[in-house]
Amino acid sequence: MKSKIKNLLYGAAERCGLTALIRRRRRFHVPILMYHGVTARRYQGLLNPEKNHIFVDDFRLQLEVIKKYYRVISLTNYVETLRKNARPDPYQAVLTFDDGYQNNYSVVFPILKELRLPATFFISTHPIDKGDLLWVDRLACAFLFATTVRWADPITGVERSLQCEPEKVKVFLWIKERLKTMEHSARQTMLGDIEAQLVGPAKMQPPSLFGLMTKEQIREMAACDLVEIGSHSCGHHALPTMTLKEKECDITDSKRQTSELSGRPAAAFSYPHGLYDEESMRIAQQAGYSCAVAGGLCLNQPGCVSPYCLGRVALAEGDSRPVIAATLCGIRQQMIALAARCK
Repeated sequence: MKSKIKNLLYGAAERCGLTALIRRRRRFHVPILMYHGVTARRYQGLLNPEKNHIFVDDFRLQLEVIKKYYRVISLTNYVETLRKNARPDPYQAVLTFDDGYQNNYSVVFPILKELRLPATFFISTHPIDKGDLLWVDRLACAFLFATTVRWADPITGVERSLQCEPEKVKVFLWIKERLKTMEHSARQTMLGDIEAQLVGPAKMQPPSLFGLMTKEQIREMAACDLVEIGSHSCGHHALPTMTLKEKECDITDSKRQTSELSGRPAAAFSYPHGLYDEESMRIAQQAGYSCAVAGGLCLNQPGCVSPYCLGRVALAEGDSRPVIAATLCGIRQQMIALAARCK
């Protein structure tokens, strides 16, 4: 129902000319697109509860709409404009991908080469180096392979039902949000406890969907003139939960490790979970990054943005052409903010 209402609302905005009007007024505002994974088939449930992995046909539609209204430039080119205090050319957009999933190489990379579109890929170095999973995917696997149907969560002690996948998804999303802002060493301990409680001693076989790129794949992509490889931290931990020394190590070490993995200097940083603070911004600048991207669901307005807190927008699987167009010009974000204030 929500999807139908969304498509009707933004379809009406496009038909009456509102989307085109706002797009023209904001032609110097730059949307930086934030993606994670793109897959050859649709995934549901615990494998993709937040639709971070978009079906390839939806992705191609999104790129088609982006190319219709905007010229896709590299993140580096956009940041060079910011540093010159110059107004960007009208109707420009940037593509970015977080986390370093293997499907970035197998699905996204061929499409970018086919369409000659530049993009920046942000990788978390420790999971790639160790052949491990991101902590959020480890948590998803624990619920995916859970052998118990009743579970007292370790945060509140409340007993929760895990009898069916929708119930598992609900509990997984709830606890993930709480772990996200927990001090990272405490989170790692709790994550291990959750795995032991839900799965026991059984060895989990992670789904291939959660697999990350290899060093060889990263190097092949980095050698392409369309691709920039940036850092997404060492362990994908929320920086505001860390001490100053931990932040300094994470941001600085991940720059070095990303450069070693890709064979090229890492110029850009992506804040894990989109979360950052003043210390994180300062450290990223001191570490030698040219820029850092966050979340925020906002466009980047000329003259009003720092290279170290660049906002990004996200498109969802199933978005129609009018919804995509409304997201790119900022209408959708305004409507979401308005709905939140009205609650």
